[in-house]
Amino acid sequence: MGARGTTRRARCAALAIGLTLTIATAAGAVGPQLDFLPWKSRGDAPPRKVTVPVPPPARGVRLPRIAGPAGRPLVVIDAGHGGNDPGAINPATGLREKDVTLKIARAIRDALIEGGRARVGLNRDDDRFIMLRERFG
Repeated sequence: MGARGTTRRARCAALAIGLTLTIATAAGAVGPQLDFLPWKSRGDAPPRKVTVPVPPPARGVRLPRIAGPAGRPLVVIDAGHGGNDPGAINPATGLREKDVTLKIARAIRDALIEGGRARVGLNRDDDRFIMLRERFG
């Protein structure tokens, strides 16, 4: 990684294989990449590094409306599913996962705003499908 690159690290404590997630933008790189290291699968095997390129942010994506005090940390909630992706459907009642997750996301947003400690946005506040690339763009 070059001098101008930035790296953020996150530990995945729930995984027993000692996985470290590195999100990096290296000087001269086409875009950010995800590096997973060290990854020891068995005994004394040497650590492995897996690099996954991350595409550049999508253009023309509608940004969520952000509510809350400007100086507070930002929380963006992904309700998942939506539009033509209903998620799981209860065969007995017809209840769709996309409807449940949106209600939960709205309730979390409202509670966070009411607490006044964070700015909050939903990546979707209606029944529309958002491509995975747009969710993190």
